[in-house]
Parts: sequence; C-alpha cells; structure tokens
Amino acid sequence: MAIVTAGFMSLTMSMMQPVAPIDALASDVQLIGANFAAAYNRCGARPSFLPNLKVETHPALISYEPSDRTVRVSRYSELPPELQGLMTGWAEAAGMEDSQTLFVDVFNSLLVPHELGHWAQHVSGRLAGLDRWESELEANRIAIAFWRIHETTGGALPARIDAFTGFLGRLPNPVPDGQDPRAFFNDNYETLDSMQYGWFQGALMQEAWTNPENVSFCELVQPEAVVP
Repeated sequence: MAIVTAGFMSLTMSMMQPVAPIDALASDVQLIGANFAAAYNRCGARPSFLPNLKVETHPALISYEPSDRTVRVSRYSELPPELQGLMTGWAEAAGMEDSQTLFVDVFNSLLVPHELGHWAQHVSGRLAGLDRWESELEANRIAIAFWRIHETTGGALPARIDAFTGFLGRLPNPVPDGQDPRAFFNDNYETLDSMQYGWFQGALMQEAWTNPENVSFCELVQPEAVVP
C-alpha cells in the first residue's frame, strides 16, 4: 500500500517491491496534499503537526481520523460490487462517462481538501468545539476555497460541484417533517445510513457553494489559531 507521509511530499512504497512504479492514485493525492500545504503555509503559519495521506480502501470511502492524523482515500477497483453499482447510477445521473471517472473525481480529488479541512480544524484546536454540522459545512467551504485557487488542477469547479450535489440532492430527505436539519444531523450522526449521510453531504456542499460567506482560504483555515 502506498502511503503519503506527514510532510505531504514523500511517498513510501512497499519494501517488498522496491522497483515498482509509483502508484498513480497516491501520486495524485500527494499533489493535492502538497498544494494544500503550500496554500496553508502562505497564510503565514507553520502547523505543529502535518497529516498523513494514505491510500486505504475503507467503508467511509474518504475520511480524516484525528487519532492518527490521517486522511484515508479509497481505491475504486477495491470497492465491493454493490458500491460500484451505486457509483454507476450516480455517474449516469451526473452525465459522466463511467462510474470510475466519477469516483476518482469526487473521492480521490474533490473531497481530499475537505478532509484536509478537518485536519486544519484539528491542528488549530477548534475541531472538538465544532458540532458535526459546523465541522462538515466549514470543511466544504475550505475545499471550495482551495479549488478556487487550484481550479486548473481539477477542472471547472461549478461542473464538479453539480456532479457531486445533483445526485445526492435527489436522495430521500431523511429529516422528519418539522425537525431542524442541523439538530437532526448532530443528534443522529452516528446512526445515519449511507443514503441519509449522502443526502446531508449533498445539502451541506450545496449550502457551502451557494452561501460562501465571502471568506478567504486563509480566514477559513484560521492558521492564527494553531496551537503548539
């Protein structure tokens, strides 16, 4: 398994295959991480710790884990058939050529700075003080602000956001009538199924996109709050 280590820049390959070519997915994720780190550093602070970026297929598909400071990115070819089937429906709804193209664009690219946004919340000491809704919405705003800086690396941002939110927005709304979406999300976060969680992620990305609050990348990552 290829791992992008804490400096965002070094790629560690398996000792069993010293002559194997560099893993393309790990290299792509590494580049996004390096660009995120450069953008963060230009904000004028040096963080007390850096995240690991690791290619490791897991049920969440992409995530940041504070306990080991690691962003984990899944590989399409290792997904179970039922998940690949879901991606096929998503790709068709988004007008994309195939499910792997959609998965790579969303889970191996678009959302990587979202998870690095959670790292920025963590390293600043703010993560524990944010509720789930605040944390996810802010991470989406960080990702959007990052891609506005690096749009040429990922393609036209509006089209990427539309591909992400269009399908998820057509999932059934899990919020019972009369209940506040934010309160429901916070109260039920640990028990949401994949469809329910997907609906919320689509809604939170749409909220971040349509109401950006005109805040810069540096203001969003708040490097001045970095703790030793």
